[in-house]
Amino acid sequence: MLLVDDEQSILFTVGEYLRGLGYEVDCADTLASALSYLRSARSHALVIADLRLSPPNGQEGLAILEEARRRNPGVRTMILTAYGSPTIERAARARGVDAFVVKPKRLKEISDVIAALLDSASS
Repeated sequence: MLLVDDEQSILFTVGEYLRGLGYEVDCADTLASALSYLRSARSHALVIADLRLSPPNGQEGLAILEEARRRNPGVRTMILTAYGSPTIERAARARGVDAFVVKPKRLKEISDVIAALLDSASS
């Protein structure tokens, strides 16, 4: 999976937790590095992105997930953000996001959502 967040502490904590559960996790902290991963030959079954990375517009996470889906229509997508509201969630889901999780969240809760997404992708 690809995990994208501009906060190094989130990348480290969530990434290490998921690796401990046996997942292969690539981490990116910018829009450019996320797009580089998506353009590589490696295919990700799941892409998790923060909604807002850094300027310019605060919607970089959606752009990353849309690019992931364009390159791999079967990819599962998840927003993990501190900027959640019902309006933002509806807009994200309308753009094809499979899961919308508002931080802070316990690592177990995040991994449960991930497991459900990956399970639904394989069935």
